[in-house]
Amino acid sequence: MNEESILNQLTRDKQSRIIKLIEKNLPENKDIKILDMGCDKGYLLKRFQELGYTNLFGVDLVDSRIYKHFKFAEANMNSEPIPFKEKFDLITCTEVIEHTENPYNLIRNAHDSLKDNGLLLLSRPHMSNIFNRISFLFRGEVMRWVNNKNNYNLITQKIFDWIIKDKFQIIHKQGDKTVLPLLRLKLPPTILGANSLFYALKKTNNGKE
Repeated sequence: MNEESILNQLTRDKQSRIIKLIEKNLPENKDIKILDMGCDKGYLLKRFQELGYTNLFGVDLVDSRIYKHFKFAEANMNSEPIPFKEKFDLITCTEVIEHTENPYNLIRNAHDSLKDNGLLLLSRPHMSNIFNRISFLFRGEVMRWVNNKNNYNLITQKIFDWIIKDKFQIIHKQGDKTVLPLLRLKLPPTILGANSLFYALKKTNNGKE
């Protein structure tokens, strides 16, 4: 298996792990309204449909869907509001924030589109894990950025806290399983070494419950 094939398989494995983390945090009520920000081909919303959820919405910069069982809208989440009048009980946003030119607007969009006390389930690359710190020390860049032109933002935990300040409260944070590229060495899911971080975030109103 060549290097590209290995990285593609690691990406698919990671997507499966993040979907499982999301499933553990889904409300039992199947009638809730769910929006997937950066829905891409619609895989995640397809999984929600399989689990019995029916009020499904997706938004992305372009329509590249394979599955079309949900309401879709095109929008540039860097600069445009979410083009749905609905308020959502749950928003998902997986491995999207690092691709945006304006992550602050992405979070504002999520906040504005949620009902009071709504839930945002978000994952992002862990830019300051131990392996990225070593890479940055010797190479001046983190591993996720090497030969990757689609990532724009190096978001540390402190920067992420600034982005969500007065908008969301972290109610759960978890490290994804660590897989070292090429070596395919799997390590336990710890915050220190995680490839990605997963958050369950509750909407607040300017810091007030």
